[in-house]
Amino acid sequence: MLELLSCARANLNEILSAFEFIDAEAMSSVTAHLRVSNPISASPFYVLLETSGSNAAHDENKLQMFLDSVTSSELVTDGTVATVPSKIKVWSGAKFSNVRPKIFFSVCVSVSRITNKRGNGC
Repeated sequence: MLELLSCARANLNEILSAFEFIDAEAMSSVTAHLRVSNPISASPFYVLLETSGSNAAHDENKLQMFLDSVTSSELVTDGTVATVPSKIKVWSGAKFSNVRPKIFFSVCVSVSRITNKRGNGC
């Protein structure tokens, strides 16, 4: 993961806006408890990478070179790219940037169900 972050910083520098890590357990919690499907193949780790810049052609070229590099070096095995804000969606119309809150909510749902099964909790 750190190697991928270093590569993103080196290749995307000024257009890199966000780099968020999601592990398999968090993704599993979201898909199981919120009944949504994973948009890419199962993996031990996931990364949400967001870019923004002022020159669309330049930014797109930088992103494509980065993706080619990390894919060929096998740092990344699967992925999806969205370039239009209205199309940046992954699950049931949810924006990809909403994954983090969904992780928190799905874990809360999971903990609530566990405590309720034991007769404890709210």
